[in-house]
Amino acid sequence: MLSDMGIDHVYDSRSIDFAEQIRRDTDGYGVDIVLNSLTGAAQRAGLELLSWGGRFVEIGKRDIYGDTKMGLFPFRRNLSFYGVDLGMMSLTHPQYIRELLSTVYRLTADGTLPMPESTHYPLADAATAIRVMGAADHTGKLILDIPRAGSSSVVLPPSRYPSSVATAPTSSPVAWVAWGSSWPRRWPPPAPGESYSAPGPLPAKRPWRQSNSSARSDPMSWWSAPISPRPAPRSGWWPMPRPPDSRCAVCSTRLPWSRTPH
Repeated sequence: MLSDMGIDHVYDSRSIDFAEQIRRDTDGYGVDIVLNSLTGAAQRAGLELLSWGGRFVEIGKRDIYGDTKMGLFPFRRNLSFYGVDLGMMSLTHPQYIRELLSTVYRLTADGTLPMPESTHYPLADAATAIRVMGAADHTGKLILDIPRAGSSSVVLPPSRYPSSVATAPTSSPVAWVAWGSSWPRRWPPPAPGESYSAPGPLPAKRPWRQSNSSARSDPMSWWSAPISPRPAPRSGWWPMPRPPDSRCAVCSTRLPWSRTPH
């Protein structure tokens, strides 16, 4: 594609051999501007290629946000370093990004700029596309095709939906517990010592019934199960109404809701 655009010298950035090839093709002069998104040794090789007064434009984010160290010795040649975060520019200078994208769209539509090479993956194969991108052995763009209808099953990391445990008082020596992916919106936040991560998979007990439509709807079901021994009591009452229709998992008795676990 680059050759079709009239670019005579095309190099492979998957190794640092491109640096020596460019020096050979330019009789040792190097280049005046480097537009870089490489990291590590390849980034250093591009910096060393700059001639006197050259400009290094970094559009990659990994090294900047990772606070990666860079040696300053090449800058003895009066070099300039520019960090450009295009995502941040869309917030700070949206007019520049709008003008840039409009120009690129127009030139692509009229055929002045060729369409970049691309490989399409169905949404269900997103993991495969990410692995290919991570291996850096592809050419062009990787595109996920999102269907207009249908469904796909995905696995969410536990950190996205941390489990919580809430205890309620009962009239028996057995405490009542509810596991869920997040705290119901109308409940007050748990006090220190009352929120824990539920170990292992959720028990296959009957689901906790929610009759209040304003309670948060979570992708993970709520479950109730008896536990023992009884948690240590604490004084005080919840300053908000108890959750609706909360019942004991053992005898289905309606539970009063206080801040004192029993």
